[in-house]
Amino acid sequence: MVIFTNSTNAQTMRGLINDGVDLYKEKKFADAEVNFKKGTEKNPDSFEAKFNLGDAYYKQQRYDEAIKTFQSSFVNAKNDEEKAKIYHNIANSLLKSQKVKESIGLIKKR
Repeated sequence: MVIFTNSTNAQTMRGLINDGVDLYKEKKFADAEVNFKKGTEKNPDSFEAKFNLGDAYYKQQRYDEAIKTFQSSFVNAKNDEEKAKIYHNIANSLLKSQKVKESIGLIKKR
C-alpha cells in the first residue's frame, strides 16, 4: 500500500491528510480513516484523501469499501503512476476478498 501526503490544498486539508498519514503509520487505521474522510468532505476532488481512505479501509479488512474508494479516486489521478497504484490496490483488495477471477481479470486488462 502507498500513502500520499498532500501539499497543494488549503492548510486545513493538508493538516487532515498529514495527521491521517501519521495515524496510519502508527497503525491507527480507524483514526486515520476519520481524517481522510474529513479530507474528502473538505475537498471531494482530492486524490490523496480518497486514495488514503481506501488504504485505511484496506488495512481494516473492509475490502469492498476500499475498492469503491479506490475506484472513486481514479478520476482525480494526476498521472499514470497514480492510476497504476489504484489498479494495484484494487487488485489486492479483490484478492483479499476472495475475488480471484476479478483480480486476475483486472491485472490482465492492465
